[in-house]
Amino acid sequence: MTETTTTPRQLSRRTLAKGAAWAAPAVLAASGAPAFAASGPQCVANVPMTANPTSGTQTLTATAEGGSCTMTLTITNGLTGCAPDRNMTIGRTGNMVAGQNSCGYSTYTIPTTGLIVQNAPCACRTGGGSVLARYAYVPDGTRASSQDVTFSFSQPVQNLKITVADISSARPNGGWVPGYVGNYYDHVGFSITPTEISHAAARDKGTGAGTFAAPFRRNDTNAQSSSGPYSEVFSFGPTTSLRTLTMRYNNGPTSNNIKGTQAIFIPTITFDMPCNC
Repeated sequence: MTETTTTPRQLSRRTLAKGAAWAAPAVLAASGAPAFAASGPQCVANVPMTANPTSGTQTLTATAEGGSCTMTLTITNGLTGCAPDRNMTIGRTGNMVAGQNSCGYSTYTIPTTGLIVQNAPCACRTGGGSVLARYAYVPDGTRASSQDVTFSFSQPVQNLKITVADISSARPNGGWVPGYVGNYYDHVGFSITPTEISHAAARDKGTGAGTFAAPFRRNDTNAQSSSGPYSEVFSFGPTTSLRTLTMRYNNGPTSNNIKGTQAIFIPTITFDMPCNC
């Protein structure tokens, strides 16, 4: 894996109302297709992120820039753990998790339309009589949720690059508080090893190969969104041919009981495809 520095895309970090920090997460599983000889010239695919507030499967149409070929990208997801929601949408604004407003938290907004991948807590807990004292949590003894996002292409693609924004962490109280919504530690890994991970000019370049076994995450366990911008481009090489790729997104080690509300954004997906087909 090669790590380089790129000019940062100005993507605002997620924020929670009432002072609670949150992180956005995402996960992809990839399977390689047999290498193939490109038939004719290859073009960069244009994949518009069309807003779709419906949670769950997303279907996008990719068009070859400068060509006439089109193909389909289908994005599916599945949650494991205590979260029951298929909580993945495309847009700019939404709730952190389904029903989170009942816990006293408001919505967030991102500056550009993108895929929003979220992992939900299991319940709301009241720390007092007011709404402001409520917070989302995962009960002790319950595994925090993890989400797998699978990208499926209607034909093999090469030179795939996926931008993932807001891979961050938060330990605002100086330690891990069991079940606290403000504790999170975003971990992102893919089903195949990225050939390169490039970074925005942030203070923490992160660590990890970006795989299921060694997911990418920040070095600092309190690298909150405000200390970014945090934006990584995961590349899979100009000679790697793919039909599917899966990304896994979760809160990292369960031994620390890190179970906060989390989310990540995917604003850009690019790859090479035939110009004409």
